[in-house]
Amino acid sequence: MDRPREFFRNSFNYASVQYLVLAMGFVKGIYTAKYLGPALLGTYGLILLIIEYVRFANLGVYSAMNLEVSVHQGKAEKRIYLERVINTALTHAIATSGVLVLAAVVMHFFFVGAVPTDIQGYIYAICFVGIVGQFKTFTVIHSRLFGRYRLINFMEFTSNAVILLIIVLLVSEYQLNAVVGAMVVSGSITLSVALMIAFRSVQVSLTLRLIKTLVAVGMPLFAYGIVEKIFGTIDRWVIIAFLTREDLGHFTLSLSFLSSTMVLLSSFTFLYYPKFLNIFNLENQKGKSEGLLDQLTSYSSSFSGVVIGIGLIGIILIEPVIRVFLPQYLASIVLYRILMIGLIFERISYFAGTILISNRKQFQLIALLLPLSAVAVLLNLVALKLGWGLYGIATATSVVMLFYAMAKFGLALRVMNAHSLGFVVTLYKKYIVLVVFMIPVLVLAPSHLYLIFPLFLLFYLKENTRLFKKLKAGLAL
Repeated sequence: MDRPREFFRNSFNYASVQYLVLAMGFVKGIYTAKYLGPALLGTYGLILLIIEYVRFANLGVYSAMNLEVSVHQGKAEKRIYLERVINTALTHAIATSGVLVLAAVVMHFFFVGAVPTDIQGYIYAICFVGIVGQFKTFTVIHSRLFGRYRLINFMEFTSNAVILLIIVLLVSEYQLNAVVGAMVVSGSITLSVALMIAFRSVQVSLTLRLIKTLVAVGMPLFAYGIVEKIFGTIDRWVIIAFLTREDLGHFTLSLSFLSSTMVLLSSFTFLYYPKFLNIFNLENQKGKSEGLLDQLTSYSSSFSGVVIGIGLIGIILIEPVIRVFLPQYLASIVLYRILMIGLIFERISYFAGTILISNRKQFQLIALLLPLSAVAVLLNLVALKLGWGLYGIATATSVVMLFYAMAKFGLALRVMNAHSLGFVVTLYKKYIVLVVFMIPVLVLAPSHLYLIFPLFLLFYLKENTRLFKKLKAGLAL
C-alpha cells in the first residue's frame, strides 16, 4: 500500500476537489429544487433512477476489470493478461454504447407508450447520458487503478462546473429541460475527455475468449450490483407506484443531501477501493484469516467514528439549511434524518462488504439481498397501509439497512472462520445507544439535537483520538 504520507495526501487532495464539487452540487441542488418544485423534481428523480439502471448495461465487465487488476496488480506473470483485460473492457464499452442506441430507437418507435408520460421526451437524452456513463466508468476505474487521481478530479470538476453554469443561467426559464440539457452538454465534454484518454493509453482489442472470461467474472458482480441497486431503490419504486411525483421530489431531495453529507467518506472509499480489495483478499493474506480479522477490526472501528460524526453533523444542520434555502421542502428534513440513521448502520459495514467482494462471495450477498428486498417491499407496503406515508417508507428503509449491515458482518466473519457476533455487538453498541437517545429528541425536541453531539464525542473519544494521530502523522512534513 502507499506510504502513509502519500496515502493521506492523495486522500485529502482528492477530497478537497470533491468538496469543491460538493459546493457546486449544493448550489445546483438549491437552484434545481427551487425552480423545479417538488413535482418536476420528482420527474427528475425518476430520470436519475433510470440512468442508474442503464449503467448496468455493461454486464459487470468493468467491475471484473477492476477486481482482476486490483487483486493481481504487481504480479509480473499477470502483466500481459491484465493489459488484455483492460483493452477488452474498452472494446466492450464501445459495443455496449451501440446496444444502448439501438434500445433507445426501439423504445421511441415501438414502446413509447410503456414510458411514463412525463419522461417520454427524454428517451434519447437518457440514452446519451447512459453512454457517457459507460466510458466515464471505464476511464475512472482505469485511472484509479493506476493512481491518476488528477484526471478523475479534472473530469468531476469540469462536469459539475458545466452543469452548474447551465442550470444557474437557464433553469428559471426552461426548468427540467435546462437540467437535462445541462447533463447532455456536460456529458459531451466528459465523453470527449474519456475517449481521448482511453484511446491514448488503451488499445481496442476484441478477444472473444477474454470477453467470455470477463463476463464470467463480472456476472456475479453484475448480479450483485443489480440486486443491490433494486434493494436500494425499492423505496423510490414504491413511491412511484403508490404516491405522487411531489412525494418523489421530497424523497429525491433528501437522498441528494444524504449523498452530499457523505462525500468525504465516499471520496476516501472510492479512491482506495482497489487497494482495499487487495488488502482484504485471503489469497494475498496467504490464507491467514487472523490477519484479515485484525484489518477488519482496525479499519471498521476507525471508520465508524467518522461515519457517525459526519452523520450527526448532517442530522443537526439539515433543518437550518432547508428552512433557509428551500422552505417548500420542509418534509425532507424528517426524511433525511430517518434515512441517515439507517445509512450510518450500512456505511459502517463497508469493509465487511469489501471482504466478500474481494474473495468472490457475491452470491452470498445476492442470497442475502433477495429476502431482504422482499422484507423491504413488505415493510414499505405496511407503512403505506398504516397511513404513515413518506415517513413510514423512510423508516422501513432504515430498518432494512440495519438488517443488511449486520448480515454483511456475519457473512464476512464466516469467510474468515471467525464466527464472533461479539465483534459486531462491540462495533455497533455505542451507536445503538446514541440512536436510543436520539429518537426521543428527534420526535419531541428536534431543535435540541445538538445535545447528542457531546455524547458522541464522549463515546468515540478513543477512536477519534487514534484517527487524529494517524492523520497528523500521515500529513506531517
